Amino acid sequence: MFVGLRKAKMFSDLVEIPREIREKLEKIYESVDDIDAFTGGLSEQPFEDALIGPTFSCLFLLIFNF
Repeated sequence: MFVGLRKAKMFSDLVEIPREIREKLEKIYESVDDIDAFTGGLSEQPFEDALIGPTFSCLFLLIFNF
């Protein structure tokens, strides 16, 4: 919940990730817990008028102290 997102227990919980990408992740990974932060962050739907979604946005703010 650090990023403001609920912990996903199932692939269907990954609502920030488009359905077609979630389906591909489910074929690759046995559990949502196996998805690394980089892959998950790249898979998220970007914010409107942005290139990144919630995970990378939060990391950016932490790294650059915004």
